[in-house]
Amino acid sequence: MPQEKDPPLSAGLQALGAVSKCVLYGGLGVFLFSLFFVDVSIFAAPNILGELNSAGTEAQIGGQSIGIIVANIIQTVLGLLGVIFVILIIYSGFLWMTASGNDEKIKSAQGHLRNAVIGVAIVVGAQIITYWVLFNITEAALRGQ
Repeated sequence: MPQEKDPPLSAGLQALGAVSKCVLYGGLGVFLFSLFFVDVSIFAAPNILGELNSAGTEAQIGGQSIGIIVANIIQTVLGLLGVIFVILIIYSGFLWMTASGNDEKIKSAQGHLRNAVIGVAIVVGAQIITYWVLFNITEAALRGQ
């Protein structure tokens, strides 16, 4: 009996596979490239905590409260998620434009687009709520309440 072959992947899935390989290899390349910029004397220092403390003081990290640091991390993550959802919106538009009138592909692209827009709305809402909560907590702390 002849062995059945898997059906070929759609062009969108092939492109997504190529993009994921590019992101993986690009990230690995950036990581390896960044190793050239590491100060080797930090690894050889006998007092590593003193070196890290001085680096933190020079970067002015030690003066910030943990709340500000957490808020910055949350805002960064939400911003990154927003960028990812915008890329998904662009990708959905690409799928729709390349559907060539195929109703099944158009409905799939519309579903991806709808989900990406909902994701953007959630991320924007989360950023607004985070900003509002942190603003009110900071104001209350400054007033001494």
